[in-house]
Amino acid sequence: MIFLRHILYYRVQVTKVSKLQFVQFRKVVTLYNRLWTFLCSLHKKFSFISTPPSFLMAQAAICSLFIINKSGGLIYYKEYGSAGRMDTNDSLRLASLWHSMHAISQQLSPIPGCTGIDLLQAHNFDLHCFQSLTGTKFFVVCETGAQNMETLLKAIYELYTDFVLKNPFYEMEMPIRCELFDLNLAQVIQKDRLALLGR
Repeated sequence: MIFLRHILYYRVQVTKVSKLQFVQFRKVVTLYNRLWTFLCSLHKKFSFISTPPSFLMAQAAICSLFIINKSGGLIYYKEYGSAGRMDTNDSLRLASLWHSMHAISQQLSPIPGCTGIDLLQAHNFDLHCFQSLTGTKFFVVCETGAQNMETLLKAIYELYTDFVLKNPFYEMEMPIRCELFDLNLAQVIQKDRLALLGR
C-alpha cells in the first residue's frame, strides 16, 4: 500500500469522451484520506489474520457482508468470520466511507462509464463490491485469494430482489429485517463455503 503515499504529489488526468480533463486535486486528496481511513479501520479488525491453513481459509473465506443504499446508509450487515464483531458505529462508518470512496473513484477513473471500485486488495483481506442499477451496493470483505466473489455477490443481489424488494412490508432504503432473506442468505453462504472445501 506504499503507492498510496504518492497520490498526494501528482495531479491526476482522466480522459472522458476523448477529452483530457483535470480532476481537482482536492478530490484526489479526499479520496486518499477516505481510502486510508477505511483501510486503517479494516486493518484493525483483520490485523491478526495471517495466512491460515487451506481448510480454515475455505471455512472462513467470507468475513462480512455489507449492503448500502443509494444514499450511503447501511441497511444490512452480517458477520461471518471469527475476527470479532464490529460495533455498530464502526460498521456505519465503514459503509459511509466506502460509499463516498466509490463515488469519488467514478469521477477519477480514466475509463468512460466506470461504475466505481469493484475490488480492493490489501495484504490481509480483499473487498469485492457489486453495485446494482438502482445504486444499492453489496460488498463482502473476504480473505485474500477468495474465488468467485462476483458470482456470490450477484446471487446475494438476486436474494435481495426476491425476498426484500418483493416483501410488501419492506420500506425502500430502510434497514433490512426479513427472516426469509436471512435464511436463504445463510444457505447461499454455506453452499459457497462447501464449494470452496470441495476444491
